[in-house]
Amino acid sequence: MKKKIDLFFILMMLLTAIACGKPAPPLGADFSASPLKAKAGEPVQFTSSVTGGVTPYSYEWDFDSDGNVDSQGANPVYSYPKGGTFTVSLKVTDAKGHTAAVTKQAYITVAPKFDPETLARELAEKLKKGEFEAVYQSFNQVMAQALPLEKLKEIWTQVTSQVGELKGITKTRVAEEGGYKVVYVTCEFAQTSLDLKIAFDSEGKVAGLFFLPPSG
Repeated sequence: MKKKIDLFFILMMLLTAIACGKPAPPLGADFSASPLKAKAGEPVQFTSSVTGGVTPYSYEWDFDSDGNVDSQGANPVYSYPKGGTFTVSLKVTDAKGHTAAVTKQAYITVAPKFDPETLARELAEKLKKGEFEAVYQSFNQVMAQALPLEKLKEIWTQVTSQVGELKGITKTRVAEEGGYKVVYVTCEFAQTSLDLKIAFDSEGKVAGLFFLPPSG
């Protein structure tokens, strides 16, 4: 009986030794994010996926390829403060000091914060310079159908033939009207002043464009 017990313990010790001596699988790292297209200030969820190595793991995230560690969490949330296209990197280190890294080029696209007043001024300047295609590209789908490119050129030609060329912008006023951000851009033409009224939808696209007598 004692011999059987001794053999059992010897077998268990051999199995334990084999198990302890077996090397861990190579460390591997990957990650995903959602959404891949966000607005400035909108939270982006990053999720790591680590295989192999020896736990516990440590994490180093660089969300904007500036060389700085932005987070050390396994599944962090990050909000980009400004617009742009960003390369994201993750470095994982296991308990034995082994590392794995992954970099995804131009992975996150962030739209800049919508500033209706600045955008309205830019559109007025583009009209002044005759950059009608650029103005037209800022229209939403409904507006693009209602005011085709050639019609936009025609209206601007009619306005400037009556009041002269646009000399400059004197002031702007922002309002909320019917769920739209509306900017009144007071334009100084050669012969008089007119308000260029531009309505923006929630995506920052132009939903309306009108010329009105100045509101004062």
